[in-house]
Amino acid sequence: MLDETKKSQIRDFLIGLAKKKSTTGYVKLNEKVKLGLNFSEETQMNELYDVLDDISAKSYKDSQVFLGIVIVNKMRNRPSPRFYKGIEKITGSKIDDTDDFFEKEREKLYDQYAPK
Repeated sequence: MLDETKKSQIRDFLIGLAKKKSTTGYVKLNEKVKLGLNFSEETQMNELYDVLDDISAKSYKDSQVFLGIVIVNKMRNRPSPRFYKGIEKITGSKIDDTDDFFEKEREKLYDQYAPK
């Protein structure tokens, strides 16, 4: 369902958030990029998670930052547990303190796209 054009639009949207030193939720991402996903369907949510993992894996390979970190659960203002599982696969390392990881990696991303 999410073709290469949509994946590219998601990536560009994430870069835009990083440049503004901002985060947003899954619903806003769905609306802003006009993905047309129904989050009550697990397969569609999993497809989005997979795309965010792919984008994060590429950004990590290219620049040692995780673009997907700017998509958060708005209630907790943190990425979903599924995000961290994807990062553990990318890096091959277990994340013990997700809050600390989030803070450090988000700042690293912001510094890359919106240097002080």
